[in-house]
Amino acid sequence: MKTSITVLIAILTIGTLHAQDGGEFRSGEFNISVFGSWVDKNDSDLAPGAGLSYYITREIGVGAFTHWENYDGKFIDNFSAEGYFRWPLGDMPLAPYGLVGLGYSF
Repeated sequence: MKTSITVLIAILTIGTLHAQDGGEFRSGEFNISVFGSWVDKNDSDLAPGAGLSYYITREIGVGAFTHWENYDGKFIDNFSAEGYFRWPLGDMPLAPYGLVGLGYSF
């Protein structure tokens, strides 16, 4: 069985669209992310990836991410769908997050 260990190298947020309701945490937040990671498998090392996330309400969001492990095969090697819950703490720019994810590797 192949074991993959993914280590986050960098996250770059390309763009963010903000809703007009103000504050640090808003409903309608949309993020596009690109990142790189390292995968410990025989046929790959660097695994670039991309993802989208969107906050439906101030506290609840959804996201989808993928990364490419093998450049010889399929274009998309895996896919993950995620659900986010955050709890903003008053007026501070601080919020604990919870994450639920489901993924598949092709």
